[in-house]
Amino acid sequence: MACDASGCLATDPAVPSAVAVDATHVYWGNSQSEIWSVPVAGGAPVMLSLGPANGGVLGLVVDATSVYWTEITLNPVAGWVMKAPLGGGEAVTLAAATWPIGIAVDATSVYWAESEEGLSADVIKKVSLDGGAPTTLAPAAGPNTIAVDATGVYWTQQVSGRPSLNALMQVSLDGGSPTSLAPCPNAVGVAVAGGNAYCAGSDRVIAAPLDGGALLTLATADDGGWSGGLVVDAKNAYWVWDYEGRQNLVTFPLGGGAAKTLAVSLASGQAFPYPLQPNAIAVDSTSLYYVDASNRIMKVTPK
Repeated sequence: MACDASGCLATDPAVPSAVAVDATHVYWGNSQSEIWSVPVAGGAPVMLSLGPANGGVLGLVVDATSVYWTEITLNPVAGWVMKAPLGGGEAVTLAAATWPIGIAVDATSVYWAESEEGLSADVIKKVSLDGGAPTTLAPAAGPNTIAVDATGVYWTQQVSGRPSLNALMQVSLDGGSPTSLAPCPNAVGVAVAGGNAYCAGSDRVIAAPLDGGALLTLATADDGGWSGGLVVDAKNAYWVWDYEGRQNLVTFPLGGGAAKTLAVSLASGQAFPYPLQPNAIAVDSTSLYYVDASNRIMKVTPK
């Protein structure tokens, strides 16, 4: 896993697909259901745990004690919501799921979007940090990414040929009838912070005030390509968007303003993974972390 580029923390030939960060380490999962970490300052990567699927990690988050992830296998189709200690150890299955996609965590529960056998069965679920019986919070339609704050769960959904269903959605932590916060064409990225929920669509990032105020378009992609990862910090949003094989990592103020490009890939593929891997970027107080097309864990400082 030696690095061969400035800003590279690690390489992983098993194709990293999700990344998260805390104060000391960057964590990622790969196509073989392995969970790895490396110090944010650089050092030797360590494999922390191994999931049951050997089929691929779809989403990954961390809290103060544990790393949580969703993974799938395709033959037969099955999935799991998993947990392991940050310092490494045996993986624990929190829940079985047909096709668990995005994942989020708070002080009591793990949340995920689950696509089952058609739109009528798509749901948002949660389970206790210690496992147990999952709770269905809301129906969904083509859910993908998910976020949580102190009062609600937020997700994006997209359905081919059904534009009216492509939206930024919300439901309370206890479940109930979901609310559409904003239309979001080809929505594949969500974040929540500072009284707003954010949605990355095919050609724009939208801020939806949680108090019901007017929607704000923060950034647009002039070429109208496909968008990917979306993360936010206290001041800025970070967004991956793609057009004709060229992926761009840009940042812009949460209140709106000029965007700044942090990195641009070329058609030869030396930057980002295909942007429908929306969890392949993460941010902390000083740096941005992402997975590139050469299967490297990269760090950009300053962000």
